[in-house]
Amino acid sequence: MLDGEIAYRKGDMPRAIAALTDALQIEKQVAYMEPPEWPLPVRHALGAVLLEAGRVAEAAQVDERFRKAWAQADVTIGASCLCVAGAKAAKN
Repeated sequence: MLDGEIAYRKGDMPRAIAALTDALQIEKQVAYMEPPEWPLPVRHALGAVLLEAGRVAEAAQVDERFRKAWAQADVTIGASCLCVAGAKAAKN
């Protein structure tokens, strides 16, 4: 995930997307537990980077699980990852 974040900050969107996609495949193999061993879901960052890259359909597929999980939340966020420049959280 860190490789993807670094590539994103350097403006290398293809590398960021590739690294985050690889990280998501690894994350899918981690056993579910509460609290989670890894509290920063890769799919949030990947969805945000895909959106910024204009790859909306792919971002929607990556982010569908995220939207379902946040359907009952009392906080609204402006991007699938608060790591994206300009993303803000607001209480409903």
